[in-house]
Amino acid sequence: MYIIQYFFNIKIILSSKVYQPWLVMVKKIYYFILENLFDIKAYKWFLCGVTSSTCDYFLYTFLINHIQLDLSKLLGVLLGMQISYLLNRIWTFKSKLKVTPELKKFILLYSLCLFINVAINNIAYGLSKNITLSFMITLFVTALIGFIGQKYWVFRN
Repeated sequence: MYIIQYFFNIKIILSSKVYQPWLVMVKKIYYFILENLFDIKAYKWFLCGVTSSTCDYFLYTFLINHIQLDLSKLLGVLLGMQISYLLNRIWTFKSKLKVTPELKKFILLYSLCLFINVAINNIAYGLSKNITLSFMITLFVTALIGFIGQKYWVFRN
């Protein structure tokens, strides 16, 4: 009984004018996920991301004991970016275009991701004091931005 009432109340709230923009955004995210759920590129990109993020994480956690937090995060992300670019260009998106234009776009995209990554990591670590949690929060946000940017802008064929 309570579950039905709960869902009924949610439906009323979501149908109000105030929540319409949020509902539209949630629907767009839902359809984006469904569209990419059966795309092999999404799975290849995910594996490349796991590889580059693992290298990023290990360098970051190693360096954090030797240098300042933001600098260790920056160096870890730069290593991850290099690995991500090479793997995604060659394996995931099998790009045949010239390297220079794609590399410029990739650097621009990941410069934005780098700025967001370091900023969110700093905030998350300041709040949680947990390196792994702050890394995961940061990874989620920048991974979403990175996939969309790579698929629809950098390696678009």
